[in-house]
Amino acid sequence: MDLRVKLDRLQLDPQSSADKKDFNHWLACFEAYINSATTPVPEAQKIQILYSRLSSNVFPLIQDAPNYANAMALLKENYAQKTNTLFASHVLATHSQHPGKSIEDFWRALIPLVRDRDCQPVTATEHSNLLMRDAFVMGIGSDLIRQRLLEGAMLDLAETKKLALSMTVASRNIQAYPTSHAANPSYPS
Repeated sequence: MDLRVKLDRLQLDPQSSADKKDFNHWLACFEAYINSATTPVPEAQKIQILYSRLSSNVFPLIQDAPNYANAMALLKENYAQKTNTLFASHVLATHSQHPGKSIEDFWRALIPLVRDRDCQPVTATEHSNLLMRDAFVMGIGSDLIRQRLLEGAMLDLAETKKLALSMTVASRNIQAYPTSHAANPSYPS
């Protein structure tokens, strides 16, 4: 390891979603630092280096981890949460150039949005289904149904359609229930 490299401490709030970018940068720097060693770094030494690069607010997240791999998994779990792919698709599809911003600025703004989309290799049919799912969710007129669909970040096209249809049926069925419980004396108040 190059001891001349100044490696910053991780001092992020795990409750803040805005810190994902900063965590990913810290993680890349930390892993580059560990991998810069001319000989493989033992696991026991890796976790000691990790401890030294965490603030006192972050350390409790990993202090009970039995090894380096588990400690890193805990950090990633707390700071690098998966992005909802449906919402990421919506943000990417609807993002536009802001007034006064250059084409280059717009281009740079799209790069993290594409990364958030978490693109995976797919067949043409799978790609068509993803496009259909995204268009379906974006075009639904009911905000309540769209919200429920966005809660299911990993829904495929068939699951998305099934959930939307079941919510539509449930919405119609709920209208058959009385709006006031005063007519039902057995209802607890």
